[in-house]
Amino acid sequence: MSIIILCYSLRISAQSLTAPPVTVNYTTYSQLNSTQTATNRLTLTGALAVTVSLSIKASGPLISTTVPSNTIPLSNVTAQLTDVNPTIVGMAVPSSVLTLTTNNQAFGTGLLSLATTHFTISYNIAGGSNLMVPPGTYVTTLTYTVTNTLGLFPTTTGTALLSVVISPMSGIALQNGGSNATIAFTTSANYTNGVTLQQANALSAFSNLPYSITANTSSASLANGTNFINVSNISLLSTPVVTNPLITSNSIALSTSSQNIITSTAVPGVYNFNLQYQTAPGNTAFLMPAGNYTNTLTYTITNP
Repeated sequence: MSIIILCYSLRISAQSLTAPPVTVNYTTYSQLNSTQTATNRLTLTGALAVTVSLSIKASGPLISTTVPSNTIPLSNVTAQLTDVNPTIVGMAVPSSVLTLTTNNQAFGTGLLSLATTHFTISYNIAGGSNLMVPPGTYVTTLTYTVTNTLGLFPTTTGTALLSVVISPMSGIALQNGGSNATIAFTTSANYTNGVTLQQANALSAFSNLPYSITANTSSASLANGTNFINVSNISLLSTPVVTNPLITSNSIALSTSSQNIITSTAVPGVYNFNLQYQTAPGNTAFLMPAGNYTNTLTYTITNP
């Protein structure tokens, strides 16, 4: 009797999981205050017809590539599986929304086919105070893991860099009536004592770099027909609503030349300012025919 032993070689090709980087750019203040979305598409090749789960984790908070002490917390970043092609039986799309952490979290579980599979993931970065950071590029490494739920085959991982790029930016806005300033002379006491107009919380400024704010008028005089009052007869002072030693204020006499009224290194952040317009007691420049004398005053924020 002869015994024949047949030996077969079973060859299983290795799975691979690749993912492109994810970049979210911020170039305006409104973007910093709203949710921004980005996507990437993972590719799984060499898959076996087995039940697997797909999970994600981050290496840590988003860290500035230039100043590592500056960070953006993971708690403001979410991920959601929004498409699988071809469809994986049992894996729900869209998945639940996951808030990124440093621990693996599963998008779902399903039965793979033998075909190359693509997973599309959507990321939301919440706007607000968490993005009030110095400009720069902030990164974290995302790790994706495909795991066979029965533990029959090794796990497959892939990585992608998540980058949040915040550009230098600044802006100002007049608020709470600050877009109109009326200095009224209605009694003799106004001419004798001068007039002071206080506008509380009338100017708001945002910057993620040190900045200065200047003011200038469109012409040398307040005009009412053929009657004129030189703008230099009005002084302007802007002070922060909340005192900050990193903010300095200057009182100026209005002029067509841009003059510095605020200098600040209290950044990044949003700060509000009071505006005060004032005339000197007994100033005869205002002894003019009755009427409305107008000019346009422009506030400008610049980063040195």
